[in-house]
Amino acid sequence: FEWPDGHFTNMILDDGGDATLLMHLGVRAEADASVLAKPASAEETALFAAIRARLAADPKWYSRRIGHIRGVTEETTTGVHRLYQMAKEGRLA
Repeated sequence: FEWPDGHFTNMILDDGGDATLLMHLGVRAEADASVLAKPASAEETALFAAIRARLAADPKWYSRRIGHIRGVTEETTTGVHRLYQMAKEGRLA
């Protein structure tokens, strides 16, 4: 998500929906850190720790980037289902 000269990512090429989840959860955590309070797996523990570390260094890192993303391409059926679920719940930016 880092580009030279201050440019931003405009598309996510995802595999399993993890990068999409990272960006959306990061934006939610900017507004309410409690969304990171109860990881349900070792993977979520690592993800939540990474988001917390990024927010500690730059509290608006996710929200400054997500508005520049115009689309997501997804490799896996699992990731596509995750995107559909997020859309159904109104959680896509």
